[in-house]
Amino acid sequence: MAACGIAYEASIYLIRVRPEDIPDEDLRRTFIGVMDDDLSYAQLQGDEGRILATLRLTNDDDARAIARRILDLHRELDRFLK
Repeated sequence: MAACGIAYEASIYLIRVRPEDIPDEDLRRTFIGVMDDDLSYAQLQGDEGRILATLRLTNDDDARAIARRILDLHRELDRFLK
């Protein structure tokens, strides 16, 4: 479950970004994939958000992979926007 916490913390950065904020088409597609495919597939349970609901169902290996994708995306966005 620790890896899910890491993935959740990494996702905090992404929830402030909108696809239209990303001028590069490839990075925009990667962003949409992370947000839709990796972080938003679970049904909500109670008052928790969709990201938390999804990560509760995610095993540690998958959560680590999601966190890596988020961090890679963050680095690419940082390089692109400088």
